[in-house]
Amino acid sequence: MSAPAIAQTVPAPLVRRPEKSLWRYSWDRFRRNRLAVLGLLFLAIMMGSALLAPWIAPYNPNAVSLAPEDLLQPPSREHLFGTDELGRDVFSRALYGARISLLVGFVATGVFDPARRMGEISILAVDPKHQTSGIGTALTEFALDRLAEDRMKIAMVETSGDPGHAPARRTYEGAGFTLLPIAGYFKNL
Repeated sequence: MSAPAIAQTVPAPLVRRPEKSLWRYSWDRFRRNRLAVLGLLFLAIMMGSALLAPWIAPYNPNAVSLAPEDLLQPPSREHLFGTDELGRDVFSRALYGARISLLVGFVATGVFDPARRMGEISILAVDPKHQTSGIGTALTEFALDRLAEDRMKIAMVETSGDPGHAPARRTYEGAGFTLLPIAGYFKNL
């Protein structure tokens, strides 16, 4: 009698897929989130509408009409959002208002260290012409509220020590941030 044949399994060669870049991986993951895609689409429409306001606004946003029939009109085909107490078209004013908001400032926050529940105000930008009008304070308060909603216990923000960033430093100190004596070193590569 001969010994039974033992079947040997030979592993199939490993198929290596090319590594995805972090950007590609993030984009693929983002695309699978329908709400995120809808949010991006909504933001793009709002930004596009704001930028194109001079061409798509049906009326001059500051044109006043004190005729009784033009005051406080409800939404209609002629005035999509109606008119205000001065007879101005609210839709045109909203388009131009969004345009001004985009030009004046914006803020971005993120979770810096979830284990320590530390959030970061990563970008806070205010047009230099508007730096002393309270916009930086409002954006800082907005960002802190968002971080608190994400259950962060500590908020971090960084800015430069040059004279041009003095309004930012005043805003952060006024919001209760404490300046720590930390040195940052950078090198061109």
